[in-house]
Amino acid sequence: MVKNMTQHKKAHEAILQGISLHQANSLPQAIVFYEKALKFQANNAIALSNMALALQSLGEVEKAATNFKKAIKIKPDYSDAHYNLGNLQQEQGDLSQAIKSYEKAIAINPNNAVFHCNLGNAIYQQSKLEKAAISYKKAIALQPDFAMALSNLALIQTAQGQVNAAILNHQKAIAAQPSYAKAHYNLSRTKKDTGLTELQLMQDLLAHATNSNDKMYFNFAMGQALLNIKKYPQAFACFVEANNHARSEFHFDINDEKFLFTYFHKFFNADFFKKRESYGHIDKTPIFIVGMPRSGSTLIEQILASHPDVYGAGELHILKEILLKNTPSNLINQTPETIAQKDFAAIDQLGAEYINKLRDINQNAKFIINKLPANFLYIGIIKLLLPNAKIIHSTRNPADTCLSIFQIKFSEHQPYAYNLVELGQYYRLYSEMMNHWHTLFPGFIYDLCYENLIVNQEGETRKLLQFCGLDWQNSCLDFFKNSRQVESASNIQVRNPIYPSSVKRWQRFERELKPLLDVLGDLNTEN
Repeated sequence: MVKNMTQHKKAHEAILQGISLHQANSLPQAIVFYEKALKFQANNAIALSNMALALQSLGEVEKAATNFKKAIKIKPDYSDAHYNLGNLQQEQGDLSQAIKSYEKAIAINPNNAVFHCNLGNAIYQQSKLEKAAISYKKAIALQPDFAMALSNLALIQTAQGQVNAAILNHQKAIAAQPSYAKAHYNLSRTKKDTGLTELQLMQDLLAHATNSNDKMYFNFAMGQALLNIKKYPQAFACFVEANNHARSEFHFDINDEKFLFTYFHKFFNADFFKKRESYGHIDKTPIFIVGMPRSGSTLIEQILASHPDVYGAGELHILKEILLKNTPSNLINQTPETIAQKDFAAIDQLGAEYINKLRDINQNAKFIINKLPANFLYIGIIKLLLPNAKIIHSTRNPADTCLSIFQIKFSEHQPYAYNLVELGQYYRLYSEMMNHWHTLFPGFIYDLCYENLIVNQEGETRKLLQFCGLDWQNSCLDFFKNSRQVESASNIQVRNPIYPSSVKRWQRFERELKPLLDVLGDLNTEN
């Protein structure tokens, strides 16, 4: 008994030393003390869980997950271990398991607002917004000044067209935590009449911000606010600063993209498809909208989704998920070679798997849209797996597209987006890739120009519906009356009738955009 008490005391002391080092961000040293604690007391769940947190921060994901699970096995009612395992699973993209872990944590400790908020975050990532809102509301009920829950609930309200409610909740989040930079950014994207008082507050907060991520969000928010009051040079300076902060957080080499694009370009050639002319699943359900972000794809989806035969499912990653699952070592770059090795039946099965996943989203619609712009790279795979799919290529003036990209922080990783030269280089790669697909598959891809749609809404809508095999519906002209959920950065714009103010916006910033325009060269027809 005495020995056990001594061992427990020594383990406890080692854990406290580990926590102290952990808080000072001395993670390897903290792990040494957690390991020391476990030598004194091998079944100490707290030491295992804390060591898992340190390992996760060091990128040792598998070891971290193992230690969280060991802690839970020793102490099944350890709510923090369930919660932290959920965070790790969410970080790794395993949303289903993350949700289960969060739910276990909540079952043990239902009054923890943070648990409910992170459960909402995981559900949100699954695009189950109504269900996510329930979790955020529970978090707010437990902690009314929970800034993250308030602001994230506001994002859902924006997606659902409840703009006034969204603005109110963003403002509540800022009142509760004025330094919450992301809430300021979200508000700036939602509220188009930012006042000088709000702008001054952000400037003051930025002056005292020490975190690079906060500086990024404040600059994006201030840039948007300055745009709203037509102070264009000052706005662009903020966007440059914001993008510099964003770009500093990761490694990116445009040459890696060049290699990948060239590989897809060479592998998917006329000979490849001639040998596989009859391959693929014949179902006609899918409509893909592809292109660059901020090129009008959300508007096209909103128009089509206003037709009674069409369901707009938003940006779905299911194609890439299927490819990853069927590619050795989970390397998407190996996809063409893996696909090439599959026979007729295997290709048909992959296409059927895509359709089944679509039908899990909607059972009844004649057509279901996947509006993930980055699918432009996989058009060759779409043609092989789903030869009767419809592909709509959303196009817009290159400089306007790139400017619009440069002015926002993407929720998903878009590494090319935060430097004007890299953005222009990536745009050229995309343009060359689309030229390749058009040459390879004449008539398979329908180009819809954003500027043409603005000038001739009805004419372009009629041609679009005809390409998709849809009859005319007046509701497609009144797309802005459609109350469907829209999650993209254009979710407010598509609640309004078509307007021309987004055309030739780049000309306001011609001097500032020179690095981009030099790279775009002849691609920018207005330059």
